Amino acid sequence: MRRFHDVRGRIAGLASSADVKTLMACVRGAMKVAVWDLETGAFRRWHPYADEPVSSLAFSPDGKWLAVGSEVGMVLPYYYPELNYDGEYHPGAPVSGVAFGWTEGRSDCRLAMAGDCITVALMSGGEIDKPPSGDATSAAAVAFSANGRWLAAVNGNTFAVHLWDAWADRHERTGELDSEPRSVCFSADGQVLAVAAASRVWLTDVPSLRTWGACAHGGRVAQVAGHPTRNLVASAGADGTVRFWSADAAAGERVYDWEMGGVTAVAFAPDGLTCAVGGVKGQV
Repeated sequence: MRRFHDVRGRIAGLASSADVKTLMACVRGAMKVAVWDLETGAFRRWHPYADEPVSSLAFSPDGKWLAVGSEVGMVLPYYYPELNYDGEYHPGAPVSGVAFGWTEGRSDCRLAMAGDCITVALMSGGEIDKPPSGDATSAAAVAFSANGRWLAAVNGNTFAVHLWDAWADRHERTGELDSEPRSVCFSADGQVLAVAAASRVWLTDVPSLRTWGACAHGGRVAQVAGHPTRNLVASAGADGTVRFWSADAAAGERVYDWEMGGVTAVAFAPDGLTCAVGGVKGQV
């Protein structure tokens, strides 16, 4: 375990680059993101964003892009590794989450942005494409399956889970939970969707959205992240623990507690060898 340089404030999101050389974090209310060397743990610098608080960030699977969303309603796509940007997206509402996914054939990447509405941009096009079809007026979080076919979103107001076939531009199904969902991710094989709601991680089949498992975390779950190569889901909880769950059996595999207070963010590196977590006190 390596403890990175502390930052001031609550860690809202973490992301590892595709080349597994860079770890970035956004801090709630801050107008910049923290950059670390993932191999050594050395803090590199603060990267300025804009005159808006950062809410979320994600790296593209092709390694070319970093997307940073804001609480005011703008997403900046940065070229990686230079971290300079060309253009910006304006979804028209505060952005609560961003996610990248492959197009069919892996010729390009899509960027999904969650907020009062869900919008999708094709990276080669440089502008927002039409929103996904179906009834999903707002979303707290979005996620793509590893192959990019499935796009999922959760709505904290209606307790709904939405699923699209992104390749066919078709709304597949809507499911409902009995508590407010906050985060969503896919298993490595794309067959299971994990949703963080209250103190549980709910597991549903893709594409039926039939809920078949509920993993009790023990404290309110802030985020979930899917392992890139194993059917494993990590959950970050207010009880200060990070828990690993089998996405095949809905069974706990491991628990980590670093006594860092509430854990607010979790992310796997694309090679699956590193899991990064962040907390309310700015520790990573």
